Amino acid sequence: MVIIVSLGWGQNHQYYVTAISESFTPEVTESGGVLVYTGKDRKLSALFNDHDIYVFVKAFPSARGSEFKRTYYVEANTNTLETSFTQDLGHVFNFAEYIGSGTPELLSTYPNDYGQTGPQGAGFNLGYNLNLHAFDYAELPTAWDYTTGDSSIVVGISDAQIDLTDPEFSGRITSLDNNAPSVDGHGLNVLALAGAKGDNANASVGYCYDCDLNHIRWTTRYDGILALSYAGVRVINCSWAEDQYSEMEQKIIDSVYANNSIVVAGAGNTPFTEGKVFYPASYNKVISASSVGAKYDQPTDSIYFDPANGGSWRSENVKGYLTYRVESFTDPAVDPNAVFRLTGSTATLNDAVDIVAPMGTYLYGRIVLNNPNRIYAQVETSSSAPQVSGTLGLMLSLNSCLSFEEAESILKAGSTYIGNITANQVASGKYGSGALNAGNSVKLTHDLMEPLETAYIENQKFNRWDFIFNAVSEEVVIQNQEFSDASTLTLNSKNEITLGEGTILLPDQDGFAVLSIDPTLVIDTNCTTVNPTSNEVKKKNFEHEESLYKVYPTLVQKDINVINTISDDVILKKLVIYDIFNQLILSKEKITTSEILLDVSKLAPGIYILKGFDFKKETILSTKFIKR
Repeated sequence: MVIIVSLGWGQNHQYYVTAISESFTPEVTESGGVLVYTGKDRKLSALFNDHDIYVFVKAFPSARGSEFKRTYYVEANTNTLETSFTQDLGHVFNFAEYIGSGTPELLSTYPNDYGQTGPQGAGFNLGYNLNLHAFDYAELPTAWDYTTGDSSIVVGISDAQIDLTDPEFSGRITSLDNNAPSVDGHGLNVLALAGAKGDNANASVGYCYDCDLNHIRWTTRYDGILALSYAGVRVINCSWAEDQYSEMEQKIIDSVYANNSIVVAGAGNTPFTEGKVFYPASYNKVISASSVGAKYDQPTDSIYFDPANGGSWRSENVKGYLTYRVESFTDPAVDPNAVFRLTGSTATLNDAVDIVAPMGTYLYGRIVLNNPNRIYAQVETSSSAPQVSGTLGLMLSLNSCLSFEEAESILKAGSTYIGNITANQVASGKYGSGALNAGNSVKLTHDLMEPLETAYIENQKFNRWDFIFNAVSEEVVIQNQEFSDASTLTLNSKNEITLGEGTILLPDQDGFAVLSIDPTLVIDTNCTTVNPTSNEVKKKNFEHEESLYKVYPTLVQKDINVINTISDDVILKKLVIYDIFNQLILSKEKITTSEILLDVSKLAPGIYILKGFDFKKETILSTKFIKR
């Protein structure tokens, strides 16, 4: 039996030692906080008698290779044992390495243009002297531990004109229209937040700073969104809004969704009490981003007295609060029951909002990159949306095969719960899943696709939305997590699913929870970025017919669309639907169009399989969908 007195990686002196034989096991017991050798090897006994040994365990219990299997991690009270292991105990060990002392830190990746709040403060920063408290609140450096972006993932910006020659973007950005160089603060600020180059000792840094970028002027509106999607853009940011619904514009969004692009839009900038609805943020299949405070831990950390407006105690930019300013009518220093309230103008809040991201204030506003003397201040959702877009760019950089539904699920599941803040309860149901946490969402993306990781879905409360997760991780743990009311949860895991403490799965008649184990599950993480469009590809000899067809939505109430996204050619001749017991439920034959609409409104709620066949009766389409 191997006993660990300390928990490993403590403040003691640490070694790796490799035994000659895989059959070697240190025969030890614990006594008085140290290990005592109980075996018959005299030289090994002398080592334990002459020195305090605290830990002697296999260093890599998950290893498969012989050398790693034979390697042990040792903690002792001295740094002089390396030669003892390989010389005095050469008959037992053939390798020993002193690896120091102290506890490893979980490091976050700070580029050299991170501003004032990096690990060494402003002295470490070689860029502009900005306070990036919003990035800290979103735990962005944790996301960078996993990826800083990938050039194969393109983040597109529909916004005001920019300067394409700026060193933060040069060589990484393409403009789709005649973009005259401009220092317009809005376009530059939005673009920089999404993807200004990081670690280049210049200006500042954006979320997905190694992603490629694309730009089109916002005045092109929905045609510009289409153009960005057709150009291969995976995430399209729209920090602009209109207040008129259009059925045609919704169709444009549907087409972009079918082309595998994700649209993110600012929810709008109106007082939170008005609950107005703006577009494209409130269209279906658009991620609507509103704003949240991000700097101070508590209202009392930035409090001041405002004699105007009846006299109140005010605080600004408090973490998790849904407005830039909050107020209390009593002095919290003398009133322990003082309650802060949301006040003033803030970002739009409504039931279409999906998530809130740190608001950009003049404390957080991006310095216009080619003019360090000019601050461009943005208080509301124009700066929130690109932070969400940049986070999605990071997630897709790890797994480019994420569907809209999967990406949205991970983004929301990773967000920080802010429903426990009393002031926010006046806007219950109007601020989405919570505050953007890029670190959580990127880590969850990584863990779900890594066989040796444990993926955690935790610390949130959801009573609506549809969550879809696929996991090949060693285990998926759900803990301190609620899915209730109209929320749906579909978790398909290759390995274990553990329901931990605080898990509540109580959907009502409008929701459901399906947890399933599929030992054959494989996650492909290297997909073609975006389907080519019909005016770009026309070919008769299709080698990969299955990739021609897009099926959406995969969580459906009434209709399913099946569309040939590459050409007008009719390859699909028959569609069939099976239940999970492989029983035939519905069949549609003699298909003559490249776009098919299936009415599944009469199906019972559950999981189904949709298959499609060509004229040779070969399967060219197979996908799961969920009927609500």
